[in-house]
Amino acid sequence: MAGLATNTNISEEAGSLKYMPPEVLSGKDRSVTPAIDIWAMGCILFGMVCGELPFNGNSNKEIIKAICEGKFSYPPTIEKQLSREVKDLIQKILVVDPQERYTIADIERHPWYLGEKLL
Repeated sequence: MAGLATNTNISEEAGSLKYMPPEVLSGKDRSVTPAIDIWAMGCILFGMVCGELPFNGNSNKEIIKAICEGKFSYPPTIEKQLSREVKDLIQKILVVDPQERYTIADIERHPWYLGEKLL
């Protein structure tokens, strides 16, 4: 197995900053839950429809602050092209409180997922 890392100590700080949920970054909850993956899915969905990730900054500190506050905005050049439905779903996934964040079941019932219009 030449070339493979031999370090068996896995860091708790694994993962990519821009996909990490606020509860992990703030230290409030470091347990592995589906809510962590839902957050990352929201970042990915945002990236797919906007062409960039939702939380940015000039430093890691700025990015962490934006994530922990749940502050993001759609790129002005594309915002008007996004459907109300996809923006609504993203808003419900990228919720700071993991208890309030959408679950997979919620996503599967959402109008955007079902190809329907919001009422």
